[in-house]
Amino acid sequence: MSAGVVNGGFDRRVVFLSDREGSARDQMARDREILSRPSLWRRSLLRLYRIRSGVTVGRSWAGTLPPEWPCSNEEIVVRPTGGGAVLHGKDLCLSLFVPWGQRFPRGQDWPHFYERLHGWLSMGLASWGIPSTEATSCLYPLSSSANTPPGGACFSEPVRGDRMSDGQKILGGALALAREGLLYQGSISLPIPNPRLSELFEGWYGLVGEEALADLLLRGREG
Repeated sequence: MSAGVVNGGFDRRVVFLSDREGSARDQMARDREILSRPSLWRRSLLRLYRIRSGVTVGRSWAGTLPPEWPCSNEEIVVRPTGGGAVLHGKDLCLSLFVPWGQRFPRGQDWPHFYERLHGWLSMGLASWGIPSTEATSCLYPLSSSANTPPGGACFSEPVRGDRMSDGQKILGGALALAREGLLYQGSISLPIPNPRLSELFEGWYGLVGEEALADLLLRGREG
């Protein structure tokens, strides 16, 4: 754990939860449960998990699934955040909950925060031998229909701040601004099988990622 409560009352420690694998419905229900119970995240909480199979979509999504995806519209699970459709099964998912505070206020530049958060995750990608670049299209992944990719398929239509490698999107996410704090949901899609990808993330996070995330959150609007 990163130690200490800094000036302004912001607790820089981040609770890390490496959670069990589950269905898309179960994992989204888990995030909704945490989001509805602020007592579970009085400090920032990072949850790492895998979705066995299925498709999740942003809460304002109104597209159609690619015909090659093995999923019917009846099996779509809605996320509490924004964005388009994501086919799960081989990706690694993470959810970050951050309570509002003087050092992490609700009124900040959220597109810039999204870019910075993915910049933090790109450090992990680089440590696994996967260089990435930032997508620079003009759309943003907030929980608003205006920021949903036009065609609806997240990993075929990157938005600004997503990470690309060899022309392919490998990291995307979305934000939701709740009453008690911020929720970020992200997906890392790499040609690395699970559980090896989970092991790589946990190893990197324990060595350098946790402290770097604490610094990013501590800077808040200053970043």
